[in-house]
Amino acid sequence: MSQVYPPKVYPPKDSWLWRFFLIGCATIPVSVVLVLLCWLIALGGELWARKSEGNKTKNSVLAIKVLSLISLGLLVTSLLGYVPLVSLPGLFNYLPFFLFFWLITRLVKTPEQLKQVLLWSLAGGVLAGTAGVLEWASDKNQELILLNLDHWGTKITLNLGSQEPGVLERVTSFFAWPTFAAAYFLLMVPVGLALALSKISIPARLWSGYSALVSFSSLIGTQSRNAWGGVFLAIGALLAYGKRLWSITILVVTIGLCLVAGFGPPQQSWVQVSRRVVPEVIWVKLQDSIDQTTASYTSTQNRVEAWNIAWKMALARPLTGWGLQSYPAVGNNIYKKKGDTLHAHNIYLTYFSEMGFPVALALLGFYGFSFWRGFRAWPRLDTETRWFAIGLGLALGAYFIFGLFDVPFNDARVNAQFWLWLALLWGLGNENMNPD
Repeated sequence: MSQVYPPKVYPPKDSWLWRFFLIGCATIPVSVVLVLLCWLIALGGELWARKSEGNKTKNSVLAIKVLSLISLGLLVTSLLGYVPLVSLPGLFNYLPFFLFFWLITRLVKTPEQLKQVLLWSLAGGVLAGTAGVLEWASDKNQELILLNLDHWGTKITLNLGSQEPGVLERVTSFFAWPTFAAAYFLLMVPVGLALALSKISIPARLWSGYSALVSFSSLIGTQSRNAWGGVFLAIGALLAYGKRLWSITILVVTIGLCLVAGFGPPQQSWVQVSRRVVPEVIWVKLQDSIDQTTASYTSTQNRVEAWNIAWKMALARPLTGWGLQSYPAVGNNIYKKKGDTLHAHNIYLTYFSEMGFPVALALLGFYGFSFWRGFRAWPRLDTETRWFAIGLGLALGAYFIFGLFDVPFNDARVNAQFWLWLALLWGLGNENMNPD
């Protein structure tokens, strides 16, 4: 059945507002400043259009009302926090993206617009993934200085690819830390693969496939074990949805070989054979996870301690929490943590300990409602849009699995990508997304 669009699609494809929005989507991993600039311009244009044309959407109003209440809760918990001056800046990990969520649900209203946003967003995967592969191959972080001004006592720098010391053996691409890079690539691979497996045009499928390939390669190079697990689960689910039985078989055999190479007894010949097949970066990282003399093992032990402290924090202040970004101070001053951890290494424990249970459950409930709203329209979506939906859902699902072991939302670019995908999933419930 052919797709029926409303007589007037707003914003039109050729509008400056739409173009700025798409540029922001494409440059998410490259520059926070550029993304914020583009999306703020689009937000300003949308607010002006809303005022002058009375262009209102009931579902967008629902989203902003719920997010406004959550914002109020976050403000209160920050003011009542252990160190308010530390917690209040933490609001910037949430409030701007709540506004951008509303913007995205306002702008993306049809399957054609959704596809355009996804393809433009995959440009970020192409840029960051290619940079990651080059970094891995050259053993050199791809740092590019765009602006370096030092006049009249004021220094302004803008660069791509800054990297924290001591992590050169792990791929970071344009990110400062491999964990953030892993979270970003984890969000990109399922969407890119979903579009590559769909029935969109051949050039678009090749573009999506390349984005997925370089993003996946760079994700492996980040050496993030939980990201590896999340991406393999997402890929397996996509292949199962597409009924690619042979591909699923190859995936299962590949995972089995990785596990054997990493955890098998090294004296066994069959383990030695598997280690000749599996890339060294994978089996060494897995092996180090159970070797008490390695940094990977220590990292795992530190996470267990961080989880225990965060849970104690949550139980100590169940209603208001300790305030955003309070884990380091509370962990050091009150619970005397031993590990060098800057966060709780778990999104959910971070929410409960820092926001309190009411606000944390409200935010998690909003995530869940976004999923429900997007997938309740599944029976009415056409085949192409279903591929978009499954890609978005699995990318976000992989991110939430990743959140069991790490906290990636402290990077604005990862946050931007997460809220973009979540808003697009929310928008699948719009009437214009469904064929008549």
